[in-house]
Amino acid sequence: MSKEIVTQIQIDAPSHQVWQTLTDFHAYQNWNPFMVDVKGAAQLHENVTISVAFKDSQRMQFKTKICEFESAKSLCWTSKFLIGGLFDSVHRFDISSTSSNQCLFVNQEAYSGILVGLSWKKIESGARAGFEAMNRALKYQVESQQLARAS
Repeated sequence: MSKEIVTQIQIDAPSHQVWQTLTDFHAYQNWNPFMVDVKGAAQLHENVTISVAFKDSQRMQFKTKICEFESAKSLCWTSKFLIGGLFDSVHRFDISSTSSNQCLFVNQEAYSGILVGLSWKKIESGARAGFEAMNRALKYQVESQQLARAS
C-alpha cells in the first residue's frame, strides 16, 4: 500500500534564501515546530537523524539518508522502519521560483509498505499538521530574515 501527503506555501523571498534556511539543519531547533532536531549534514548520501514533534506532544526519531540534493531546488531523504517493505518513506522538499523575489515551497512525503494501511489515519493527520506548521514557520523565518536584510 502507498499513500502520500503534499503541502505547499508561497514564500516572498528568492529560492536561494529559502534553501539556505532549509539546509541549515542545526538551526531547526530555533524555528521549526515539527522537525525540532536534525543531526547530520545537508549533503548527498549523508545519514541524518530527525526528531519530530507532533501536536499531541509525541516525539519520534527517524534515521534517514539524503538521496537527492540539488541546490536551491530540491532535497529528498528516505527512511525505513526496521526493514524495507514494512514502512518506508520518501520525504521531499521542492523549491521553485515564481518570480525573482518569490517561490513555491512544496513539502511532501510518500509512504509505502505493509504497515501503512494499519496506521494511515493517525499518520496522515499528525504528519499533515506538522508539515503545514513547518511550512508556515519556514515562511515566517525566511521572510523575517528578508526584512531584516532590507533594513
